[in-house]
Amino acid sequence: MVAKQFLSPEAISRYGTLKSAHTDKAIQSLAMVVQLAQQNKLVGKLTDADYKALLVQLTPKKREFKINKK
Repeated sequence: MVAKQFLSPEAISRYGTLKSAHTDKAIQSLAMVVQLAQQNKLVGKLTDADYKALLVQLTPKKREFKINKK
């Protein structure tokens, strides 16, 4: 509830969609928003684009493996 006051309506909508598909990532993202707010790094409400960028940072980079058969 506390984190939602720092999100725009569009970002809250994105959170709802994320929560239904990936609950762990949604909870982790809200924890990150609260942490940023406590550190006074949020100036206003996070827009949808800002929230999307935050989610990209939480997503681990995929590694590509190449298997060579001999």
